[in-house]
Amino acid sequence: MIAPVHRLALALALLLTLAAARSAAAATVRVDFAKPRPTQPSMVGFTASLGAELPDTLLIDALDPAFWRGRPATAPLKPALGSGVRYVHGIADEWGYPGAAGDWPVHGAPWEHPVEFEAFVRELARAPTVGGQSWEVWNEPDVRARWNGTREQFFETYAVAERALREELGPGAQLVGPNISHYDRAWLAAFLSFCRARGCRVDALAWHERPGRRRAIASIADHLRDARRRFVAGGDGQAVGVRALFIGEVGSGIDQLGPGEWLSYLAALERGRAAGAARACGAEPDGTTNCYNASLDGLLTPRTLQPRATWWATRMYADGLPGRVLATSDSKRISVLGSAWGSAAGGPQVLLGHARAPGRAARRLRVRVELRHLERAPGGCRACRLWIRGRRLAATGAAALEAPQALRPRRVRAHAGRVSLTLAIPLHHVIELTLAPATRPRRVG
Repeated sequence: MIAPVHRLALALALLLTLAAARSAAAATVRVDFAKPRPTQPSMVGFTASLGAELPDTLLIDALDPAFWRGRPATAPLKPALGSGVRYVHGIADEWGYPGAAGDWPVHGAPWEHPVEFEAFVRELARAPTVGGQSWEVWNEPDVRARWNGTREQFFETYAVAERALREELGPGAQLVGPNISHYDRAWLAAFLSFCRARGCRVDALAWHERPGRRRAIASIADHLRDARRRFVAGGDGQAVGVRALFIGEVGSGIDQLGPGEWLSYLAALERGRAAGAARACGAEPDGTTNCYNASLDGLLTPRTLQPRATWWATRMYADGLPGRVLATSDSKRISVLGSAWGSAAGGPQVLLGHARAPGRAARRLRVRVELRHLERAPGGCRACRLWIRGRRLAATGAAALEAPQALRPRRVRAHAGRVSLTLAIPLHHVIELTLAPATRPRRVG
């Protein structure tokens, strides 16, 4: 029989052993190459960002964008639609918003001038365009600076615009709305209930996601799942035609320059199966805005239009889009995306991002990476040696980044199609891993 003091010593030793195991790997991610994910569009998109000045088209095309919000003056139709992206034309940006004193410049409040507003919408619809346009009646009608009428007045304004657009463009006209500033279930439900009673249609339900410091980036996926269950699978949303969910603006200002955070946004959008999203623009460190300076909402440096670390994170994301496989993380701080093919190196790819989350942040986390069913990946096997090559994106802030940093290749042995390794990932950083058969190692620039 073990004495109480000895039992206490054994229990303390066990706790210390468990604590050491936890510190050895604060997070675990798993990538299963035998479980391909359903094909979905790229989550790369932009808000305005263009103008008379345009970046090199190669810097846009390399990101495989699928979504663009704006108007022809801030996002010219032809370059924005050059890759067949969905273009969401913002009517409110053309009409104008209330000023600082609450008055409406030029056209006045749309609910006070419904006849003039309807004529304005019809004129926009008749203008020469190219295919692939959708229409957004208003931007953030739940924010006083954007809409100082009542919620019901916005609903009526939406109905006026929706009817005018369908009469001008036919029943196939696509409307996206209401694009409120955050996920507000009651607000969205009231909007859809009004449209069901009035007979107006909503093709895609949209809102913005800017989590800030109090909410984890991963909550975006939870909101998308909740909205799909409530508003797409049935109820008023299904009755008025909602078939897709869009995030009109994604990204908080505090995350704008963090590659780890930006990768986490893209991963959360994929997990929630958004139909598209636009990166939010905002303030640069010098106080200027990157909404209209051709910087792709801050992915490029202003004026010189050179890639930042966040541009490279987006490029890595786009590289692996065609071959997504199941990838999971047990931590809200670590995001993961896995692909069987499509990486810049030509083989399987794993992307890891360390993002801030509510609470005390660790400067680096040890992450256990478990790769499964490698025999199902190109160049993989059940029992052989493999090279794992890596590239790192540090949080370089507002500075341009010529290329990711190549890491020393690591040779590993697969057993029963599995490989495990542990990495230390600093806060805000992204790590890209690519796999190749065990031939002579080479660094990926």
